[in-house]
Amino acid sequence: MFKKKEKKHFFDITPDMTEYGTIVNLFQTDFAKASHEYVNINYGVMAIEKGAFKNILSLKEIVVNSSVRVIEAQAFMGCNKLSKIELPKNLTEISAEMFKDCYSLDNVILPDTVRKIGSNAFSNCSSLKNITFPDNLRIIGSEAFSGCIELKELILPKDVISIGNNVTLNTHIEYAILHKRFREFVDVIFPNYLKVENLEKDMIKVTLK
Repeated sequence: MFKKKEKKHFFDITPDMTEYGTIVNLFQTDFAKASHEYVNINYGVMAIEKGAFKNILSLKEIVVNSSVRVIEAQAFMGCNKLSKIELPKNLTEISAEMFKDCYSLDNVILPDTVRKIGSNAFSNCSSLKNITFPDNLRIIGSEAFSGCIELKELILPKDVISIGNNVTLNTHIEYAILHKRFREFVDVIFPNYLKVENLEKDMIKVTLK
C-alpha cells in the first residue's frame, strides 16, 4: 500500500509584507501566518531580522530566495519541526544560534558563498546527520555543532583559519578532518580527542572519544 504523498501549500512572503525589504518578526505578530508549514521568501526580500521565525512550531520547510543577503542571529531558533531549508546563494554567514534547537533538521547544504558559521549556529540539531561545507568557509564559532548527536564526522575545508572552542561538545562525532595548522590547538577545539594522525595535503585526522 502506497503512502499518500503530502501536498505542500507554500505561503509566499513578498517584499510588500516587509519593512524596507527586511522580514521583521512577521510571524511573531500574526498568528494566522504562524500556522503555515511551508514558506517561500520571494525575490526582493533582502534580509531576515534577528529571531524573525523564532519558535514557530508549525514551520516544516522554507525556501529563501537569492535576493536575501543577510539572515541575522536566532532567525530560525526553536523551529523544532523545520526539516528542510534552501538557503540563498549569496549568503556569507550562518549567524549565531541561527538553527539552535531545530530538532528535525537532518541535512544542510551551505551555499558556496558562506565564509563564517557563528557560535552555536547548529546547537542541539539532534537529527542533523549531514552538513556540506563550502570551500570558502573560513571561520567556525564556538560550540557550533554542540548537541548534534547524529553527526558522525566533521570534514572541514582546508582554508578554515579559525575554529572556536568545543565545536563538538555533547556529540557522538567519531572524528574530524582539518588542516594541520590546528594541531597545537586540538585540545582546546576538541577537549575529548583521543589521537591525531597526519593525512595527505597538510590535513590531520582527529579521533574523538
